[in-house]
Amino acid sequence: MMVTGNREASRLQTLYVVNDILKQVVAEGLDIDAVLPRVLHISLEELGAFSASIIILNERQKPEHAWYWHDGLLEVHDGPFLEKVVEEGLFAEAIRDTVPIIIDDTRSDDRWIPNEELADSHEPWSVIC
Repeated sequence: MMVTGNREASRLQTLYVVNDILKQVVAEGLDIDAVLPRVLHISLEELGAFSASIIILNERQKPEHAWYWHDGLLEVHDGPFLEKVVEEGLFAEAIRDTVPIIIDDTRSDDRWIPNEELADSHEPWSVIC
């Protein structure tokens, strides 16, 4: 019971940190390109995830900002693969249907679009979208 309580407290603290960062963005007009990658990294660490992405769409549902954390590195997402994910993939369904989606194993879900540029993109991954 104590481990669960500590884990929940840690996650709650993470939410407070993210909330403070977002308040700072509003209050001080901080640059989205500086702030959202920080929020993404905090979330990645809290979840103990291997990688994480964040994609910001404009009013036409086209990517305006996109970042990807993996192997301790931050990359700016762009190009044809990002367009495909936004238009056809799991992300597209979550946006279109405005529902969260959780997948235990990406190998068993046809909506998952593996990134051929990543050597381990065909390994089993869990996804929250």
